[in-house]
Amino acid sequence: MILCAGHAAYDLNFALDGYPAENRKYLVDEVEESSGGPAANAASLLARWGAPVALLAPLGEDSYGSDIRQNLEDDGVVTALVQSDSRYPTPFSVIVGNSANGSRTILTRRPPRPAMVLAPEALDRWAPAVEGLLFDGHEPELSLALMARYPRAWSVLDAGTLRPGTEALARKVDYLVASETFAAALPGGGAGPEAMLEALRKLSGRWVAVTLGEQGCRWHDPVAGVRGSLPALPVRAVDTTGAGDLFHGAYAYGLWRGQSPDAALELATVAAGLSVQKRGGRASIPPLPEVEAVLAGRPCLPSLSVVG
Repeated sequence: MILCAGHAAYDLNFALDGYPAENRKYLVDEVEESSGGPAANAASLLARWGAPVALLAPLGEDSYGSDIRQNLEDDGVVTALVQSDSRYPTPFSVIVGNSANGSRTILTRRPPRPAMVLAPEALDRWAPAVEGLLFDGHEPELSLALMARYPRAWSVLDAGTLRPGTEALARKVDYLVASETFAAALPGGGAGPEAMLEALRKLSGRWVAVTLGEQGCRWHDPVAGVRGSLPALPVRAVDTTGAGDLFHGAYAYGLWRGQSPDAALELATVAAGLSVQKRGGRASIPPLPEVEAVLAGRPCLPSLSVVG
């Protein structure tokens, strides 16, 4: 069992031919409505690919929350640990995708609410089966509690934005996979990819990677004493919504299957590359056989160097 903890939201995804101009009205032919959010999208990918997975996320007791639960259950995600509360509305996102270059702009309503807390007996129900933990940084207190509760489980952090709670998690997880936004905000990380990787290395001391969009990703393995790079899958991006979420879900899947961290990174790179060729977040989850077919025809691409 993999536990994904963090953010779930209801997404409205609009596609336009360019970035919207101010004080204009647009007629949109295509709108996708579904569950979204980093932890939720990653959980959906894991479930569709056959991994046992549960989501831990707060929702409201409203129609958006009900739809999110249904989407997750349709994908095979266990929702018994999703926490609904009538006092707070379900997080909601409006996503405007630019078809001209694949970029997206996101407007999110995420009302302040107390940190998510689960009773020990609710967590202990899964104790014998928990193999891995995937966090997106949105519920840091709960994430730290899960690491303490399941000390034998490996842990992955999808570090998107540098915040105190995310930074605390980054220092403790086994695998830190950070965005360039997160890495560049660290001390010394603003001078390019190598500086970002070095900043992550100093923060964590464990296996780290930084994702660089079209430039692929770079990683460092302190056990083997090597660092490497992987190019992105060469594709034309239609919509990058959810690509990072699916990258981290696929990475966790690789670890669950017993792959090495760098092999799991290549799996994640292909999954994210395929996803940006389709619109939406959850809707762009590529089937596992499609990812495996690309990997089968893809040469071994890691570029390695010994860390001095």
